[in-house]
Amino acid sequence: MKSILLVLSVCLLTACYERVPPLVDQMPGPERAVAGQVLSFSARAYLRPDYSGRVALRFLWGDGDTSDWFDAAQRETVTATHAWADSGHFAVNVQVRDSTGLHSDWLGGDRVLIYDSSIVCWVVGLGQELTTCPAVGPDGTIYVTSCQGLYAL
Repeated sequence: MKSILLVLSVCLLTACYERVPPLVDQMPGPERAVAGQVLSFSARAYLRPDYSGRVALRFLWGDGDTSDWFDAAQRETVTATHAWADSGHFAVNVQVRDSTGLHSDWLGGDRVLIYDSSIVCWVVGLGQELTTCPAVGPDGTIYVTSCQGLYAL
């Protein structure tokens, strides 16, 4: 009976102290851009409550490229930049590791649409849906109205 209790106690203790990989909170990034345009993406890591060490985050850009590791404190926002050479749909993911080397899975998956730079010259996000057609002034300025006001691009 004592050996069963001892085994049960050891099993319970190891379950309580199981190494839990860090979690990632990826902030929403840009949704579209032109090939060659530099975009910024941000994330932060959360560790188990009893852990106070540093972390490192890296970004997987979806085009075969991965960023270097960025050293950070727990809950510190890390921002990385990337420019895609080709057009297409890409998923941006983040991975975090703690100071013991334990890695999370690739998390996040923000989608970004990159336009061909030979067709689209630039992209701007205005933050809301527009319901009017743009007008082009004699100097090439593009005017767009929305419920927030008039935009001159």
